[in-house]
Amino acid sequence: MTLGSEYDSSPIMRCALFAKDSEHVAAHEKQGAHFRILKDNLSLALKGIAKFQQGSSPGWHADDDNPGFLLKQSSFVFVRIPFHLVRLFPSDSELEKIWKIGSLIKTSEKSIMHISGSNAVKKVFSFINDIDFCEYAADDPSKIAESIISLASTPSFSGCCTKIKIADNDSQSPYDSDEIKSRASLLSHQKPDSCLFKMDYLMDFAENERPYEVTNLGIVCDDSEGNYVSVGFDKTFAAQQGQVSAIDLVPTRLDDPEAAGRYVLHLLNEFNKYKGSNDILKMLKRLLSLVRFLLLKDLTERFDILFKNSKLLVESEINEVNRILQYITAPTKQHCLDAFDTPIVKQLEDYRQELDLELQKAVLKEERYFPGGVSDEVYKLIEATDKKLKEESGGRLYLLKSEEGSDV
Repeated sequence: MTLGSEYDSSPIMRCALFAKDSEHVAAHEKQGAHFRILKDNLSLALKGIAKFQQGSSPGWHADDDNPGFLLKQSSFVFVRIPFHLVRLFPSDSELEKIWKIGSLIKTSEKSIMHISGSNAVKKVFSFINDIDFCEYAADDPSKIAESIISLASTPSFSGCCTKIKIADNDSQSPYDSDEIKSRASLLSHQKPDSCLFKMDYLMDFAENERPYEVTNLGIVCDDSEGNYVSVGFDKTFAAQQGQVSAIDLVPTRLDDPEAAGRYVLHLLNEFNKYKGSNDILKMLKRLLSLVRFLLLKDLTERFDILFKNSKLLVESEINEVNRILQYITAPTKQHCLDAFDTPIVKQLEDYRQELDLELQKAVLKEERYFPGGVSDEVYKLIEATDKKLKEESGGRLYLLKSEEGSDV
């Protein structure tokens, strides 16, 4: 029996409808009887799903203390991930690499590191453009500031820090240490506009692989009460992260009905944001996350087929390589180029030639699988997802506003 037929999406869908109805209600007013019933039903469903996954995914164990999460221990790596990412998560060797990167870029030994984005579903995408981390940093802002300056100026890896963002202020390399220290000192787990920092890197960390962009989104937390607390938790979602840490503390939970519902609404908003742009791939990635979280197995398989048999991923990888080359060869970025231990410009140019050949193969494959064109297949997928959403939500959640889909 498949996961999609064993469990339906109704508990999560009800959470989405709850979040939609209570979107403009104060937080303390969302904790009543409906919330408690939702939480009990969601926790029960997530525990069942995790147990089912445990039985069909060797090496993974349901986390009874945190419904919906599964645990794995491999070599020196400890991971805790949401139920819908288990079958897509990176291999053990890739996890070890991710673990090492996380340990190089975290700002505090007390931090809990998570991976997110496409790298959390490595088995779906043949190319990963970048690697995204989320760091729950429970430390004094002054110590975080010292780590940020150290990572920006003297990184312990082959590569460089390309951008720092503290609150809403960006800094491009090279950096002014005094300015960063001054801004970082204002970080606080209690202030929505000052609880986040972000660091972007360009790193060369594995043989026979191109340099990658690595992003670390930091959420400043307080741990004085034995748990991690921050107003910044509203800026992220447990459902899109995999914890790469041995710490048995989960900052954000899957069995929070309001948070689970907000995640569904967030993905719908992201779809609307990208559907009018030229970035079809980002739009499709948001839809894939949505159908996987809602356990819509048949739709998930159709997305897999599209990604594996079209040129979308190859084209995206070519664009990313060109962008990195443009950045690293700019006259003002010589200091960043000098920070690498290998001749990355030649490495990237050689890799781009390989990608050109891959693109030719992908074009032929796409023509065989999708004679009507990828755009036609994408639209069919949107229509099918829209139909399922309307069925599951009683018509209250949708992608297309009309049966004709005239708004897409």
